[in-house]
Amino acid sequence: MNQYISIKRQPLMGFVALISGLILSLMAAMAQADESEEYFLYKTVEGDSLWNITERHLTDIKHWVQLEKLNGLPNSDYIELGTVIRIPKAWLKKREASATLTAIKGEVELKRDNQEIELDRTTMASDRVVLLPGTTIITHDQGLATIEFNDGSQLLLQSNSELELRQFDALGDGSLSDIEIKLHKGRVESSIPSSPISNTNYRVSTDVSVSSVRGTTFRVSVGAEDAAITEVLEGKVQADRNTDSQTILLKRGEAVVLDATTTEIKAVELLPPPIFEMETIVETSPFSITLPENPKATGYHLSIVPFGENPKQPIFSQSVSGNVVESSKIDDGRYHLFVSAIDELGVMGIPAQHDIIVNARPYAPVLGAPTHEQKQLLRELVFKWDAKDEALTSGYYLQISEDESFRLPIVNEPILPGVEYNLKEGLRAGVYYWRVAALDQFEQRGPFTEPQSFRVLLEKPALSAMDVVVSDIRLTWPALEEGSQYRIQVSTDANFNHIFFDETTAAAEMPMSAMKPGDYFFRVQTIASDGFVDEWSEGNPFNVPAK
Repeated sequence: MNQYISIKRQPLMGFVALISGLILSLMAAMAQADESEEYFLYKTVEGDSLWNITERHLTDIKHWVQLEKLNGLPNSDYIELGTVIRIPKAWLKKREASATLTAIKGEVELKRDNQEIELDRTTMASDRVVLLPGTTIITHDQGLATIEFNDGSQLLLQSNSELELRQFDALGDGSLSDIEIKLHKGRVESSIPSSPISNTNYRVSTDVSVSSVRGTTFRVSVGAEDAAITEVLEGKVQADRNTDSQTILLKRGEAVVLDATTTEIKAVELLPPPIFEMETIVETSPFSITLPENPKATGYHLSIVPFGENPKQPIFSQSVSGNVVESSKIDDGRYHLFVSAIDELGVMGIPAQHDIIVNARPYAPVLGAPTHEQKQLLRELVFKWDAKDEALTSGYYLQISEDESFRLPIVNEPILPGVEYNLKEGLRAGVYYWRVAALDQFEQRGPFTEPQSFRVLLEKPALSAMDVVVSDIRLTWPALEEGSQYRIQVSTDANFNHIFFDETTAAAEMPMSAMKPGDYFFRVQTIASDGFVDEWSEGNPFNVPAK
């Protein structure tokens, strides 16, 4: 059922007198309204009537009747809740208003009346920067600026953009706001509150378009050849082309690209939020996100906002071509990530949100020895690394595992004071992985290094001199760990160019068949239990004497 608002009744005699005066000035006032094409679009709220609208917001109570005639209201006694009423701006009370630069990042520049001011975080930390109409805000590479108006409307100016604050008036009793900004280049995202007790007319113009809203979230950008792109995330936006006054009403999830040459303007759908997987705990900073291939997307936009903070005050915001986006270096903490796909027209889609925890400090050490895939004898194995974040480091956490996922580490040392470690127990021959993390002053660890693999080698067999008789030739050597195998070669020369015996055994000896008297050489090659084949031992000479 429609809700209606009753018009306030006045005492009869005073009412008649008032009407008489209004009739005399109605025609002149209406002519004045018709000549002026600038109207404030007022949306009626709870408790409104034409009388109290006039009383609260207009400069003259006589405008009550004029307002009724101007809008052609069907019922002089009732106004439907939410009715949009046109009010000539010249009839409205006007108050001084200002805007506030609430946050910046990177290089931001202000221009007004031939004066230029370069801002940085130091300026923002010590001063409240109040902006007046006529101010131009310029952001450079990696620069961001957040502006808030009296009514709570906010805008985020992206990097490499230029925005002019043309007008922001507080009208009527102060609850009406009339805001106009012009985007000369780059991209701006605006959020206008939808309040039951206030009215905001908000317009973003470019060289070719004007986007008008009341209570919504939308983006405007100036693209190639000055084409203006309007994208609607919440609510509705009316986009007008300056050249021929063509108008289009955009709903949530729609966009339009306006230029001076297109014959027909039409809405396009925003690309949906991209679907991607990402670990909740991120242990690198900067970090990168690889998005799935999407034939409709030519690039992506990444925005990073501290957890629970204002989305219009990101600490990072950047668009890239391709499907890999990379952050800047950010502090440890919790963050919201907003990722949007960008289509071939340059239209930015609906953002996907992903919450993460960055745990990148203290930074992971730099692994020294053993190096990646190094082969090492157990008795020579010493683990060494170098601090990378020494000021925040109080110790180290070392893990060694037989698998790269470290599900069941065989060495787990959670607190080590120095940058070197000697094994307390031996390791069997085979492949292992090791990694190290730094500990902060509270002995909380930072991220681990990327795992590095190494191989523990079997010791070379110690071949000793043997007594050899023709009737029982047996080659022997010290046994190594269980599961090892040995490959034996016998040659008539020290360079093993004339090998006449080549066998593999699991025993630490090799019986030989009858051999002719003479000088020979044999060598052993160890094969670890995981199949790794080591290098040959040095050749060991022996003699088979004559009977």
